[in-house]
Amino acid sequence: MPDINWGGDATTAPFSSRYDETSGNLVVAEDNNGNTILLEWDGSTWQYRGPIEMNGEDVSGVGTLTATDVVADSVSTKEATIGDELVFSVVEEQTQTTQTTSETSFTFSGLSSGARYLLEIDALGSSGNQGDVELTINGYDSSSNYHYFDETGQRIDAANAIPLFSFSGPFWRINGPVKVRGHRGNFVGVDNAVVCGSIDDLASFGTKGSLNEPEFLSSLTLTFTSGLDGDFRTANIRLLRAV
Repeated sequence: MPDINWGGDATTAPFSSRYDETSGNLVVAEDNNGNTILLEWDGSTWQYRGPIEMNGEDVSGVGTLTATDVVADSVSTKEATIGDELVFSVVEEQTQTTQTTSETSFTFSGLSSGARYLLEIDALGSSGNQGDVELTINGYDSSSNYHYFDETGQRIDAANAIPLFSFSGPFWRINGPVKVRGHRGNFVGVDNAVVCGSIDDLASFGTKGSLNEPEFLSSLTLTFTSGLDGDFRTANIRLLRAV
């Protein structure tokens, strides 16, 4: 195929297209001034050499993206892979949008034993002078079937739930992750529950806790107790699973 010159002849054209008979590649765009092939088809992939400016437009339908660096203002994804390790994918999301002073619970069912989960909590309150955030497992509630370790490392037995937070000041905001996994065979519990946020007069939190019953994980219930003694405004709770 003869060369195609763009904007002049063989000696003056700034760009050209050609078929490279030696390599068998189709050179779609070549910068004649810099002797740089900008775009060519090598028989299996498109080879592009040069920066791309999308001018704020979307890119969709991308399969696998391989990059040296990714810089973004925000990233929204249901799965994330770092190196060769798949981290977490979103299983379910529940929200509370109506302000209430009643006990409020969020239950996630159909869970798999042995899997690692994250509960991402983002909850807002407005007033009150006491409250608790508790986690129960497999529907066991008020059964004295839990033990946990408080912030001082002391083990508490015969508990009715695993307390994530117990505070006596106004509940303004709680947000952050709680790690949940099966451990010690088929016992399941909270491992290093860490929830950070804006809370006045934090009294205590459970750093680790377990259901004493020897059974596989099937459900988790997160409860903001009626002891809030004020307004529970909104909440967004997401369950993620390590894949």
